Amino acid sequence: MIACPVHEHDRTVSVDLDNMRTIVNHFTARLDTWAISHPETPLSPAQVVAIIKANYETLKLQLLEGLDQYEAYLENPKEVSFFRQLIRTLIFEYRLGLELKLLDAAAP
Repeated sequence: MIACPVHEHDRTVSVDLDNMRTIVNHFTARLDTWAISHPETPLSPAQVVAIIKANYETLKLQLLEGLDQYEAYLENPKEVSFFRQLIRTLIFEYRLGLELKLLDAAAP
């Protein structure tokens, strides 16, 4: 069976959403437990960070496939020539403006 790129993308998005849901549920439960055991004090940002750090090791996420492989980035030759010309034009205009400013400054 041939893998369809659309279905593969849907599966990846589904795993991403499941991981986000797992993260929210995992840490919400830990934060709620702390809030119930300490009703007299509200959570500070530092306490939230401490709770997350203390419970990070117990978080179980689904691994994504293919993270150990990547496609090399290749620039489009049309883009390379465009940006090369753009940079040359910008540098030329900058130097021209700089020369004009120096001439204006040197004029009595």
